[in-house]
Amino acid sequence: DARDWDGISEHLAQAKVYLRHGRVEPLWYDHHSQFPATVVMLYCEGLCLGGQGAAKLFHWGFAVLSAVALWRLTLRHVAPQAAGPAAWVLLSTPLFGWLATVGYVDLGSVFFCLLAVDYLLAWRREGGPADLARAGLMAGAGMTVKMQGLFTFGILFLAAVFWCFRLRRRLGPVILYAALAGSLAVPWYAKSWILTGNPVYPFAYGIFGGKHWSAPQAQAYAYHHASFGYGQLPPEDQWHKLSLLGKRMAGARHPLKLLIAPFTLTLFPEYYSPRQPRLTAM
Repeated sequence: DARDWDGISEHLAQAKVYLRHGRVEPLWYDHHSQFPATVVMLYCEGLCLGGQGAAKLFHWGFAVLSAVALWRLTLRHVAPQAAGPAAWVLLSTPLFGWLATVGYVDLGSVFFCLLAVDYLLAWRREGGPADLARAGLMAGAGMTVKMQGLFTFGILFLAAVFWCFRLRRRLGPVILYAALAGSLAVPWYAKSWILTGNPVYPFAYGIFGGKHWSAPQAQAYAYHHASFGYGQLPPEDQWHKLSLLGKRMAGARHPLKLLIAPFTLTLFPEYYSPRQPRLTAM
């Protein structure tokens, strides 16, 4: 059902189909099958070894590793006495605990992105290019798990460039950071581009287009994503007529709504989980 839609009908199902076919091929009935899929590849291993339970152990393992990574990051760059509480806050977050029990991929991205931040901060403090190279590898790994890793990669890249100018360092290690991240991530996005005509299929349809997708589908998909959160969107036909800035400021994306999101997420979780009753959302 909707409480574990992506795990059952997407990630584990894709892994099972790939095992059955013995090769990677586009699953045109599932547009999510074009996403980067490093963790799904691990699910293939789990399904071979022991079925669905063994596959989900990989995601559970990323939960444990993420807590350790956050503990290490806090220990090194914040304060030793804060490391334990930081890991506990992460582990005790309800959504994080739930994700550890299902066949999603998000916690793999969390793990790699936490390590990327850790290594970037180490480079900023100590100046060693090896740490920035490690940050690039981890940011690249994050991009191979989930497209949201692109944003982490970009933010860390801009931060590294800023610190280079601020601290009067050479840009060479930053270029190495980007090259190493790209060496891991580009094959996934190139595969999608070759198969669909769009490296981030089915997103950015207005820029790249894409096979077996259409402008009405892209518009409906964008409206669906904008509907998550505390704030009422205009009717769909009116929302599509808004300017790009107007869409960014509508509903839950309004700056004030974003500011109070930690409180509304706690008090009104059903707005963040459409089609679920309040008790389930809580």
